[in-house]
Amino acid sequence: MLWIAEILIDIVSTAIILVPALVMIQNTRLKGISLKRRAMSILFAVYVTAVLFITGIPRINNLTIDFSVNIIPIIDMFSGLKATVLNIILFIPLGFLLPMIWSAFRSAKKTIFFGLGLSAAIEISQIFTYRSTDIDDLITNTIGTLLGYLIARTINDKSSKKLFLDDERQSKKEPLCISSITFLIMLLSTPYISGAFWGMVYG
Repeated sequence: MLWIAEILIDIVSTAIILVPALVMIQNTRLKGISLKRRAMSILFAVYVTAVLFITGIPRINNLTIDFSVNIIPIIDMFSGLKATVLNIILFIPLGFLLPMIWSAFRSAKKTIFFGLGLSAAIEISQIFTYRSTDIDDLITNTIGTLLGYLIARTINDKSSKKLFLDDERQSKKEPLCISSITFLIMLLSTPYISGAFWGMVYG
């Protein structure tokens, strides 16, 4: 239960800065997009926030350096089967949301490369935390992204009401921009905002 409270406080702490920043970008760079597209972009940002919290990216107030790195693939996957499955599940929404919101990611190749890039950025950043950097996480996260894409594509192709949003004025760099801004906010400001929230909780 405490873990759920921690992730909710982190999401709220990040959203306080993230949502106004995204709205400002949408109003200046992506004028004319629908309210639904705006809302789905913000949902994507909230999802990225949750992923970054769960995977444990570094925070400015708690940086360390730990070169604990596993570069031998697959061997440990089956001994830690629960973690393997959870890593796959964690990235399924990424593969689902990317093609749903952005037409630029309606090819499997681009969606998979985005999932691979996001996972790689997370694993590299974990050098500055107490978590180990693991090539198995890279593999399982990418598999999860592919599964999410296949689910989204299957639903969209078989449903009478299309899942994918219609093309609007959009930038294929938007998901990368959202992910980067979210990462920076969580690195630099979220620790202090969430600390203030916890201070109010414990009075």
